[in-house]
Amino acid sequence: MISYADYEKPLAEIEMLCEAVSQALLGGASLEQLESASASLREASVAFAAFTEKHKVLVHGGTELRARMKRIVTLIHLQRESLLRLAAQAERSLHTLIPGMAEQKNVSYEPLGRATSTHRGFGG
Repeated sequence: MISYADYEKPLAEIEMLCEAVSQALLGGASLEQLESASASLREASVAFAAFTEKHKVLVHGGTELRARMKRIVTLIHLQRESLLRLAAQAERSLHTLIPGMAEQKNVSYEPLGRATSTHRGFGG
């Protein structure tokens, strides 16, 4: 029989990883750190979803469990919105640096930063 304690470890891991993603977003961490924290959170979330799918039983302490899950879902939603805002800001900055970028399709960059319409990779 599954118990609340069985849910504790995966939930605590997800909460910790949510905090890591939040710190990366708020602290201006490098893109690699943010991607790493996000990937770890995604993997833990998928594992937790599989765990809950396998153990579809109501556990004692279910009210607290649901409240924790609701907090996690809310935090992930807020993080997603923050990432969308950052992406929009980066896109606006890119459009400022490279006017007409929105109209170009399949744009890639040569090593010296010249925009080209076909991908040639490094070295021409």
